[in-house]
Amino acid sequence: MNKLKNVFLLLFLFLSVATSAQVSYDIKKITIDEKFDNKNKLIARTIRSKGTQGEEILRVEVVVNPTNQVKSLIINDEIVLPLMIREYKILTDYVINYADTDRELERPKGNASVKVVGQNLKEKLTESDKKILLKTVKKELLDDSILKVNNEPFDFSLTGNYLFFNGQKQESHIFLKYKKVYEGLCDIPLSKTTYFQITQML
Repeated sequence: MNKLKNVFLLLFLFLSVATSAQVSYDIKKITIDEKFDNKNKLIARTIRSKGTQGEEILRVEVVVNPTNQVKSLIINDEIVLPLMIREYKILTDYVINYADTDRELERPKGNASVKVVGQNLKEKLTESDKKILLKTVKKELLDDSILKVNNEPFDFSLTGNYLFFNGQKQESHIFLKYKKVYEGLCDIPLSKTTYFQITQML
């Protein structure tokens, strides 16, 4: 009887923590990593957030499938048991919605696609990788007057040997500069058949 009483007491405490953790969560930082299968179809997203709840630091990591169904949840480095995840629905819904809203707000004007293309390429760019590469490359293009306006349509393709901007092969010193920029930000090697591309459309 005492064991059963203790189980109910622990369950009550756990639910109390679950409920309180969902109140007034002020997110300061959020990152999204996406996992794809070999056909480039989204399998899962890992959303990591850090913020405060009152005076306490709260770190939440939630893994969701393509329809935003929660597959796993970690709060302040503690794994939430699968049967208890639904008790955190308010929190997980908030984090997922915040991530999706944050992505929409940060999406650049002139819808841009950022990717590394190649056969049998296992490594994928994360969302944070894409944002950093896009921001850095566009700044350099603007500084070099290759790109005239921030949101104008353009196509940028960088291989291991050449750089093409809007289909025009660029001079070797321009190629070397942007190859160095790319290699400083990304570990995926380029070759004749593997290339880095940014395509920005209106």
